[in-house]
Amino acid sequence: MQPEIVQAVGERWVWILDIVFGSVIGFGFQKLEEGLRLTAKSSVSAFMKHLFMAAGFLGFVIYDIGVYHILIKNFPYDVSSLSAARYVLDLIMAFLPMVIRVRGLSIDGGKPVFEILIALGLWHIAAMCWHFAASMQRNGVMPDVNTFSPHVAFIAMYWLTFALWYFPNGEDRQSKLAEPTGFLVFLAAALLLISIWRSHQMIQKFVSEPTHDHTRQASLSMTPDGPGQPDDSLPSISSLPQGPAHCGKHAAVPGMNLHRLLLDLDTGLKGEFLAYSR
Repeated sequence: MQPEIVQAVGERWVWILDIVFGSVIGFGFQKLEEGLRLTAKSSVSAFMKHLFMAAGFLGFVIYDIGVYHILIKNFPYDVSSLSAARYVLDLIMAFLPMVIRVRGLSIDGGKPVFEILIALGLWHIAAMCWHFAASMQRNGVMPDVNTFSPHVAFIAMYWLTFALWYFPNGEDRQSKLAEPTGFLVFLAAALLLISIWRSHQMIQKFVSEPTHDHTRQASLSMTPDGPGQPDDSLPSISSLPQGPAHCGKHAAVPGMNLHRLLLDLDTGLKGEFLAYSR
């Protein structure tokens, strides 16, 4: 398939997801306005708690959208089964934060804690599956375990915190589930801190540093076959002679060495990116 068609398909998929993200944010603000209007009639304390929970849940949504756009620039969609799987996971991961926010800010009929925790867990599981598919699509290997460990730790933290809140002896557990505002305030604070921390990691690693797409383009333009035609016959960096004694030989083929160096560097940086997930 022609590269222009593949790129057009990928851009259209991103465009559809942007519409979904916009709808999620718009619907969330609509529910927030309704909740704030009703809680303001109750008490200042209820109003402030509702506003804080909204900030935590909205921060998680904004974090998800921002990180998605960073990742999709480094792992664009193409026409393949793994890419299609990533797209389905992206749709699921766009829907789940809306469930978390709407259910967490519900003011009619209580706040179902289990639904919120399950939605959070599914979001992290989907993120792990996304990075598995991205790694297999790009490198043909599983991603580093560091890609999965934060998500497992976050899921464990959510449920451990819930257990510490729910199971102490002498407490009325049904009344807790009927009015779990205290737990949801803590959960919103945890999501806000996680979103800020992970966003800072992403910005420091991939936004403050230049992207490496131009590196690949530059390397391809230096091949003997012309722009965009990688030369697989070139030796790898590891196979080239090393040390000052071989400077003359290196100088005889500067384009070959620099081309392979840029390709190896680009591949290494792309692989390193997989250690940083949503």
